Amino acid sequence: NSGDTSSVLTSLIKVDSVLVLHDVYFCKPTTAPVSFRKWLAKIYRRLTITYSIRRAYKIFTVSEFAKSDIIFEFGCYLKSKIVVTYNGLGTVGESGQNLTKFNRLLLVSGSDPQKNVKWFLNCLINHAKFLEELELVQVVGVDSYQDIDFINHPKVEYVGFVRREALDDFYRESKY
Repeated sequence: NSGDTSSVLTSLIKVDSVLVLHDVYFCKPTTAPVSFRKWLAKIYRRLTITYSIRRAYKIFTVSEFAKSDIIFEFGCYLKSKIVVTYNGLGTVGESGQNLTKFNRLLLVSGSDPQKNVKWFLNCLINHAKFLEELELVQVVGVDSYQDIDFINHPKVEYVGFVRREALDDFYRESKY
């Protein structure tokens, strides 16, 4: 279960389930104006996740930071339930040969301000030596620099939405 309505329905019929919870950003306060619809969605998500967490046999998340954040938001009793499984892909292709890694940095995100893409790119620019050594920075999920109110930098390529298969290739080919 990904933590939405399906996990509530599954737990109602007493089926053992696991919950995949990437982060608990929806629990964090925001200073940006929030529409009624988004406010209602945050409450709904908080309720369904709370219910699903209690019922889940195991909870999978993507990092130790995410694990500690989930525990902070939902309680220490979850420590033994949470399993950290890092995102990643193999570096060996179907032919059994090692895949070529290009000196690229891949950022998979979106243009929503909560994703901090602009902040991250500013950090890269402030670390000019590292940025200079990179062949390219590819930003998947953002169509252009205007979408995040950023500058047009020659080392930053905005890719926009890509299908899962293409995203796998981006991951496999990027060093960072």
